[in-house]
Amino acid sequence: MSITNGYCTQNELKAFVGIPTSDSQDNDLLDDAINAASRQIDTFCGRYFYADGSASARKFYTNDQYRLHVDNISTTTGLVVKYDEDEDGTYEVNVASNYYQV
Repeated sequence: MSITNGYCTQNELKAFVGIPTSDSQDNDLLDDAINAASRQIDTFCGRYFYADGSASARKFYTNDQYRLHVDNISTTTGLVVKYDEDEDGTYEVNVASNYYQV
């Protein structure tokens, strides 16, 4: 088993629970525990704290015509920000160069 988007390393967990890093007998179980705990953190928080493997489309809604709060963005590479000015379902106005980070 390997750790996928884990929030700690195997050696960090071993140090925390007092297992020597040279002991590899239970590495698969430790990986499972890290994966399970990491996904529980995601579920509890209602979000995750790692970057997607590729760009993904998201929709956000706001009642403020000057401001839109979004989830964390890991990189601006490939970032496209558009809005539907006339509410016809077509996002025609590109404002990617008009954003700022708070």
